[in-house]
Amino acid sequence: MRAEKCFRGVITVYVAFVFLLVLSLLAAFLETARVYGLRVRLQMAARGGLDSLFSMYSKQLYDNYGILMLDESFGYDNPMNNVFTNVIRENMKYDLDQNKGLLLGRTMQLFDMNFEDLEVRRTVRAVEDGGIYFAQSAVDMMKYRVPASAFSQFTSLLGMLEHAEEAQQSIEEGGAAMESEDWNQYVTTVAPETAGSGATGASQSEGGASQGSGEPTAAASTEMSQGAGEPTAAASTEGTQGGSEGSSQEPETTAEEVTTIDYNAEADDAVDKSVIKVVKDFLKGSVLKIYGVKESMISKGKRDIKNSVSKKHAKDKDAEISEGMYSEALTDFLFGEYVMEYLKDFQEQKEQEKKNEGQLRYEVEYVLIGKDNDKDNLMGVLNRVYGIRVAFNSFSVLTNPNCQKEASALAMAILGWTGIVPLVLALQWLFLETMALAESVLDMRAIVAGKKVPLVKGPMHWKVTLTNIVPLLTSGAQSMESSTGFDYPTYERILLFIEKNKDKYLRTMDIIEWNMQKTDPGFHMEDCVYAIEIATEASADRLFLRWMYLVPTFFLPRQFKFDIRDARSY
Repeated sequence: MRAEKCFRGVITVYVAFVFLLVLSLLAAFLETARVYGLRVRLQMAARGGLDSLFSMYSKQLYDNYGILMLDESFGYDNPMNNVFTNVIRENMKYDLDQNKGLLLGRTMQLFDMNFEDLEVRRTVRAVEDGGIYFAQSAVDMMKYRVPASAFSQFTSLLGMLEHAEEAQQSIEEGGAAMESEDWNQYVTTVAPETAGSGATGASQSEGGASQGSGEPTAAASTEMSQGAGEPTAAASTEGTQGGSEGSSQEPETTAEEVTTIDYNAEADDAVDKSVIKVVKDFLKGSVLKIYGVKESMISKGKRDIKNSVSKKHAKDKDAEISEGMYSEALTDFLFGEYVMEYLKDFQEQKEQEKKNEGQLRYEVEYVLIGKDNDKDNLMGVLNRVYGIRVAFNSFSVLTNPNCQKEASALAMAILGWTGIVPLVLALQWLFLETMALAESVLDMRAIVAGKKVPLVKGPMHWKVTLTNIVPLLTSGAQSMESSTGFDYPTYERILLFIEKNKDKYLRTMDIIEWNMQKTDPGFHMEDCVYAIEIATEASADRLFLRWMYLVPTFFLPRQFKFDIRDARSY
């Protein structure tokens, strides 16, 4: 009986302890889920605060240039440093407070949190890392604005390499064909007749004794007349008709007649003056006039760029937006399209008022060259375009049979008597390069006039010969237009594509800052923010852990502390 009394109530105590244990375990599970929910809630509140802040982007900057950026100065002269923190804090407090709007006051809520602290860890500005963040914003916007048809221009830019390879292959084939000919024999058969035409011309014309050696000369003269163009052919025809009056048979063409050139002092003097005039224009710096740009068309815009963004951050480190050849090429193309869409160039401004001191009107040209006046920027771009034209025309002239024949015949006529083949070939190449340079001038005049010029020119589009080079250069003539060619904006896109990223990014921000300051004097690209990183702290009271009666309360924290880091960018 005494033992039975000792074990009374054991089941009740056992069940009570089991119930408390299960209740504590359930409370621990619920509190763990609640802690996870509190962390997610704090993270959502932080993102909501950042979204609220980033919704305050500069509307004027977006309307004018399509760029989403925070203006830290908010239109004032000096940045307002505490605005970002205050905006994020107030929005986070509102999101974390579950008791807002309740009539009964504060009550216990499942995910109620107390805001503790907020710190802006880092502010990423548009000008950092060589303007890469500004460029990223422009490229992200252009991905959705550039239509699919515009990517054909990107394909054409990449196709330039294919054109260059085709031209190089044609040059190699032409060189192989030239090497296959017996140049030594050709020079030795022509040289004696050319050298001795002055001494033995009478005997050759009377007897016609050296027929065997005269045939190669006649062939050379035929090639020379064909390559020189119609005026030479017409002159030779008139001379033949004049010498054969009263005779039914034409006289044989001798070496003396082939190498004899009528001297016209007035014409020679006029040609000399024309050449001297062209050279003087180059020496005087009138290159724009040679390109067909009139002085009245050139803007007088000039600006002090000492305190510009590009000068202040010229020595900053730069970085690439993306990795990989194709992605980098696509990025460069999209940024070039952005510049062409939002900035003005010479073609758009040449019909407007030119006397505009204190500002630059040729904005695209400034992005490419970076000088403090419109004239130097325009000249720099046109010189670069001229260099591109010279490069491709040098390929084209080497594959042009008419130019090859003309240059070969004239080189043989001048230096064939020496018998030195490399010297003859060097003079021939010099004549070909001269034609390429002159043809490039005609191309520049057409490009300045708004026409399209083929990238690689065939014989049907080639205009310059050695006989008409001076009249074409002095008369203001232009090259032939082609519907499939490249115009001035296309060459600007090419130059933007190959321009150094840091330079074009910073100079574009120069133009945007100057134009924005016309209506907002306190605007600076250095105050434009692309991304923000924050660190925030919050706390929450215990809820379910209060039911864990088996654990002493002094081992449990009174509150949970949460630390969240988050970042936001456009």
